[in-house]
Amino acid sequence: MGGRRGGWMHRGVLVLVGLLAACAEGPVAGPVARIVAEGIIACPPPTARCELSGATIAGGRLLLVNDRAVSAKASDSILALPLSGFAPRVEARFLPGLPPVSAEKFEAITTTPDGRHVFATTAFDRHDAAATAQDQFNVLLTWPAERPQAARVLGAASPRPQASLALRQQLRAALASPSDPDGPGHFKIEGLAALPDHLLIGVRETGPNYRDVRYTLTVLSLPWHLENGRPVLREAPRIVWRIDPASLRGLPKAPVGLSDLAYDPAHDRLWLLTSFERDDDAVDSVAGYLWSLDRAAFERGAPPVLVRDARGRPLMFSHKPEALAILPDRRLLVVHDDDRRATMVPDPVSGTPRPRLQSEALYHILAVEEAR
Repeated sequence: MGGRRGGWMHRGVLVLVGLLAACAEGPVAGPVARIVAEGIIACPPPTARCELSGATIAGGRLLLVNDRAVSAKASDSILALPLSGFAPRVEARFLPGLPPVSAEKFEAITTTPDGRHVFATTAFDRHDAAATAQDQFNVLLTWPAERPQAARVLGAASPRPQASLALRQQLRAALASPSDPDGPGHFKIEGLAALPDHLLIGVRETGPNYRDVRYTLTVLSLPWHLENGRPVLREAPRIVWRIDPASLRGLPKAPVGLSDLAYDPAHDRLWLLTSFERDDDAVDSVAGYLWSLDRAAFERGAPPVLVRDARGRPLMFSHKPEALAILPDRRLLVVHDDDRRATMVPDPVSGTPRPRLQSEALYHILAVEEAR
């Protein structure tokens, strides 16, 4: 696992930003990371926009989800790459065997710690109770890691079993508040992590509608168990962790919302991605950060720990990180979804920066260690 270093690394892709000088001095606390490889993932044709928003390891492959499906089918949204190595440019392929389940805007994907089952979720960010036109935006899928042809929908309700509409109602109810007792009219799922007996679902934004939203770092727990060897949902989800983005002080670009999460069973901790974006197509209108939180601290409701460089400065990506996976060699893979923006990426031949094509996504591989 790796990638070409040296000439094709460029300074513009990753910005290492310090806080105020007084805050940057002193010993580094928490995880320390460095970029060891970067490159481009190319989505397969006829994909017009490669907007990768989730990643996981399953069945000996790297799986990725694209939130811009070719034909609103899961089979056109879930991609696969071999784990034999990363090059300056790698070609993704559609995951073979997936049935043509109607699903659109996949935002996250995860694998159980034992490697046996995969879960993938759409954004749940739109719904029309009176019609089926938006059902495909509300789908939680699962399948055995070695048998994607057995994929099926979880959390469905009659008479529309093709979508996770019962789960959608439960998610909205779980996000209720005194000011919004029925739950928010709009919410958006962007993270998913599997533990042995429950899923962690990351919420990026909530609000009365999609035009009026606020960023959040909210995680819900969704219990599951096996029946006849197949995952089934056991109880309704509930909020188990929530942090106000305004409490994350000193970030060069803010506010941020949760953009992915991953569970690291070897260290019993969570990794989280957050991202910032303005509502325009400028290349400098996106940014992102990486965070760590051990499970005991997570269960206490503690804030996450910002990942920094060796000098104690926070890592700030100059792209929008949306996909996070723990590689077999314990390094972290971060994949960026810059939407329509022509952000700069390293040319796979010359290594010099060039505008990203719409059919490409930038990836980084990070080596992370604890500060001493």
